[in-house]
Amino acid sequence: MPELPEVETVRKYLNENILEQKIINIFLSNIKSLRNISKEKLKLLIGQKIIGTNRLAKNLIINFPGSIFTSEARKRYRTLRGDKIN
Repeated sequence: MPELPEVETVRKYLNENILEQKIINIFLSNIKSLRNISKEKLKLLIGQKIIGTNRLAKNLIINFPGSIFTSEARKRYRTLRGDKIN
């Protein structure tokens, strides 16, 4: 599990690079990642604009108009340098 400073670094990076961007596609490398959300609900995020990011302990929170998405920190985050965030 990442340490708190690593989660904050990812949050800051996302806040600087994805605000006001719309979700155009969702790709999951591991379907087991979805423990508490259905595929149908996840698909509702497509087309939504990201309006902010927050962190609560080691949880990363992505804010959408009228809803939020929480990601629990795991052993590693994907490399984000210069990659498109779809």
